[in-house]
Amino acid sequence: MVTANAALALQCARPGLSWEDALAQSRESLDSGAAKRAFETMLNTK
Repeated sequence: MVTANAALALQCARPGLSWEDALAQSRESLDSGAAKRAFETMLNTK
C-alpha cells in the first residue's frame, strides 16, 4: 500500500510518468532509504 501511495504521489508531481515507472521509482526510493531521508529533512525544516 505504501508503494502504491508513493507511486501515485509521484504521478501527481510528474503527470507524464507512467504507472510502471512511478512504481519502480517509489520502490527504489523506499528500499534505498531516500524516502525516509527526504521525510526527515522535511520534518526538520523550519
